Amino acid sequence: MAFSATAQEQTDYFGVAIGAPGMLNLVYKSDAHPFQASAGYLDRDIWGAEVGYQFYKDKGSTLSSAQVIAGHMRLDLFDFFNDGHIEWNYIGVSTTFKTGGFYFEPSVVIGDDDIASSNPAFWFQAGYLFSF
Repeated sequence: MAFSATAQEQTDYFGVAIGAPGMLNLVYKSDAHPFQASAGYLDRDIWGAEVGYQFYKDKGSTLSSAQVIAGHMRLDLFDFFNDGHIEWNYIGVSTTFKTGGFYFEPSVVIGDDDIASSNPAFWFQAGYLFSF
């Protein structure tokens, strides 16, 4: 299970992903420590940042990690809701399914937002991680 990797097995991963928090994100994960981060910025109306703490990690499995996450995101939704945007401060849990460099990370989050009916929210991040 988690965090028993030797120095030779510890790898840092950088990648790109679509989905929350910023719609097009840069991602960092590591075998050396339990922290991860992702952030994206498309313009002043679509951006977000998220950090996570991995409480489960199995490098050899397709279900490679589970983590608690916290973040903030802003989405301009062209006046579909309230004044045209949603701002979220959120916490939640996510799991990472990884095969090769490709990964899919579904999440369940709750938070304060501009739309009361959106709690809890289900979203995802999907992308590719390069190892270094």
